Amino acid sequence: MEDGIEAAAAVADLAAPASRKVNGHDLTTDVMVTKADVGLSNVDNTSDADKPLSDAATTALSEKVTGSVNGTATGLTLWTGTAAQFAAVASKDPSTVYVYPGGVSIGDTPIITTLTNVTNVTVSRTKVSADIPGFPLYVDLSGMPVNFWETVAQGGGDIRCYVGEIELAREVVLCDKTSRTGELHVKVDLSSTADTVITVKVNGSGVDYAPTDPFGRNAVWSDYAAVWHLSETTGAYRDSTGNAIDSTSVSVTSRAGEGKLGGATAVTNYADQVLFGDHLDMGTDDLSVSMWLNTTDTTPGGRVIMRKLDVGVSGWQIQMTSGQLAANITGSASVDAVAPKSKSVNDGVWHLVTVIYDRAGNASIFIDGAVATSALNPLSIAALAGQDISNASDLGLSQLNAKSFIGLLDEIRASRMVLSAARVAAEYANQNNPAGFYAVADAAITSIDGGGA
Repeated sequence: MEDGIEAAAAVADLAAPASRKVNGHDLTTDVMVTKADVGLSNVDNTSDADKPLSDAATTALSEKVTGSVNGTATGLTLWTGTAAQFAAVASKDPSTVYVYPGGVSIGDTPIITTLTNVTNVTVSRTKVSADIPGFPLYVDLSGMPVNFWETVAQGGGDIRCYVGEIELAREVVLCDKTSRTGELHVKVDLSSTADTVITVKVNGSGVDYAPTDPFGRNAVWSDYAAVWHLSETTGAYRDSTGNAIDSTSVSVTSRAGEGKLGGATAVTNYADQVLFGDHLDMGTDDLSVSMWLNTTDTTPGGRVIMRKLDVGVSGWQIQMTSGQLAANITGSASVDAVAPKSKSVNDGVWHLVTVIYDRAGNASIFIDGAVATSALNPLSIAALAGQDISNASDLGLSQLNAKSFIGLLDEIRASRMVLSAARVAAEYANQNNPAGFYAVADAAITSIDGGGA
């Protein structure tokens, strides 16, 4: 019977805790478990209930409990037992059998009823107004449970994410065990009709995926033209997509600002600027740009926040005047969508600004997940449809003159999509208050099965 129990003890890759005893048996060592202990019917040892289980039962146990603690009670059908016993296992009835990382609990209160290396992150269907495919879910790792932090490797390279058995692409921007803080982004389809449960698994030793791996960093942002987290304190600001639009020049007074999601870049004077080279022309495509900003600037006149535009050429830019946002597109004509003054963003708190250039429709400005409606926003730009909005100037944040934006910037994303209102609202809700957008809990042991890891 020892071989069968050793198979059960291998049910998880974690070492058993010291001095775990049930019915007088130390589960950290080889254990003789009797048929009566397990509570199964008499297989072929009909005369003595205290004899070890038969070879047939041992074989069945070895086959069914080989590397998993998830599944359903139907996986126990090779065990000889009653339907009531199987139901008791599935419901974690303390009068029957439990599996925990390192052993089996029989008849006692369960030793461990959660998986110390598995956490569920659940997005309620009530948090999204429509289905959102390929949503880049932001997970604030500071809200993860103690078990996660006691197991995860420094840097978070061992983090793996799943919906059911399907692995998801993810990017670990930061995972610091000392401060127990971090930033994780997971690409997942969100449903408005059913809760979405993302299973986060760690083992303490796994290495990170390469950026180009199907589950690595670039895959999270495959729908985007560029994504900058702006958390780097030295060197270039890195583009997390596979498009490699890293910064070519960083001239800012401070790069250690406290951002909305992580770090931020601080534009503190008119000499500050970040350039990314000749990238992100609109061309004939749609374009959506989002960013978190924090400013108290009340200076009148256009303050350039981000631009791919120069004097006398076609292009686009996002700017602010006395806290009032405007989105410009210039082709055969120059058009400005303008948010109302009542939606000014120069109040010294973080705001998510999303600008959408729908080439067949409107230029729109969203503030904190909602369209900032005015007579000039949204504004039709259909007259510019089909025009090539391009130039040879550098894409840049701020501008080296008195028209520079002054404030903090964080988490800038650009895509060729016309973002839906549901997606814009969900991105704001997720990034503004992660704990309110999803629920976090240790995954519970519900049954014994031989499938999965």
